[in-house]
Amino acid sequence: MASKDEFIQKIVKFAEGIPAVQEMSKVTGLSVQTLTFGTLAAIIFFILISICPTTTIILIGGSYPFYFSIKVLESNNINDGKECLKFWFIFGIFSLIDPILDLLLSFLPLYFLLRVGLMVFLFWPQTRGAVILYDTMKPHMDKYQKKFEDFLEGIAKQS
Repeated sequence: MASKDEFIQKIVKFAEGIPAVQEMSKVTGLSVQTLTFGTLAAIIFFILISICPTTTIILIGGSYPFYFSIKVLESNNINDGKECLKFWFIFGIFSLIDPILDLLLSFLPLYFLLRVGLMVFLFWPQTRGAVILYDTMKPHMDKYQKKFEDFLEGIAKQS
């Protein structure tokens, strides 16, 4: 049985024999290995997006925040915890409205890539998209908080 490194070297050696790959390597300045595995990763990504887009988007949108949530739970930094909760709040809203948006917008070209882009924007530490979106929504949510709590209280009394 061949090891992982041997398998990688076989793929790279095969790719090095393709003139177009060699030319792309020269033009971009990237190694043949980087081009080959970058291309394979892109192909796998597009196949996943085509076959099971919602699952792929949830995996992309939830993997890093899931890891970050574990790190926050193990730390004592309250501000990181708030940022994490803001992400999961926005992620929950996105999960609720996503099926509706999917019905309305799935005909748009590259719609699924836009969804992936939105997920990355929401969780990427440099953009802090979830925090921005939450802070934008907060004043509007505050207006209806009392009504919502009264509604929930009414439901609790009926049951």
